[in-house]
Amino acid sequence: MLKSLSALSAATLLGLVAAGISAVPSNAKSSATRLRCDAVGASDANISATYDQRVNKKQTRTKFGVEFEATTTGGFVAGTPVVFTVDTVAVGTVPLASAGPTDLEAELRLDSKAHGRGHKKSFPPGFPVVQAGSVVEAAVNGTVVLGCVLD
Repeated sequence: MLKSLSALSAATLLGLVAAGISAVPSNAKSSATRLRCDAVGASDANISATYDQRVNKKQTRTKFGVEFEATTTGGFVAGTPVVFTVDTVAVGTVPLASAGPTDLEAELRLDSKAHGRGHKKSFPPGFPVVQAGSVVEAAVNGTVVLGCVLD
């Protein structure tokens, strides 16, 4: 009876240790952060932002994207610069472009692995540390039009 009990205890203990060991490596190899926010304002204006960061043994890859959409019926004009900020630090300026008969949009895409092609750009110097609670805003003509809080 003692032998069968200790064999059962040993098997249980080995099973628990094996389960614990198999769970550790996946957490130790990499980490990821994904933050997002959206807001809708007056005159059909809206803002959407994402921040992604993946860290592993070989590299860190960071992406940030923000899109502001508005309408000409809301008083916005194509070609007007939209200044995007993160925690009050200007991170990019993009002109409003036509996206339909009355729809306008400005989109900024930053990527730590950008190669200068397409609409993705490298992160500017002084880009702030982004975390849950960071505020992303779009300003037109020096006035913040809309913003959201990343979480």
